[in-house]
Amino acid sequence: MSNGNKRKDAALGEPHGTAANRLRRSIIFHLAGACDRLSCYRCGSRIESVETFSIEHKTAWLSAADPKHAFFDLNNIAFSHLRCNVGCATQENHHNKVKAACPRGHRYDTHVRPSGGRRCRECKQEEDRKRDRTRVGS
Repeated sequence: MSNGNKRKDAALGEPHGTAANRLRRSIIFHLAGACDRLSCYRCGSRIESVETFSIEHKTAWLSAADPKHAFFDLNNIAFSHLRCNVGCATQENHHNKVKAACPRGHRYDTHVRPSGGRRCRECKQEEDRKRDRTRVGS
């Protein structure tokens, strides 16, 4: 990692790429609200916050006849609640949802992060315990 990237990460308190993606999502949420487009594609109710805002493909692009076209097709993009999008992925056997175990071998019981990322609950609990031990030792 270059010194410039380390400096950006340190200034933002998180990886620059993560922060940039969060910024993009915030901008899209703001513009969707200005255009009165904050109705969830899945459940129809209003999306109230950027933390619950999700951008999704209406139909699975990876299994489409032309995956590249389906991925970039703006008519195939919708906004939804993160919980509705994750629930849909479960119903459609999304690749992360059919895994039996996380990369560390734990049962794959998914925890959805506020940022939208996913990890297994056991890994989250281990990270929380490690963080708590670090705080006590400080």
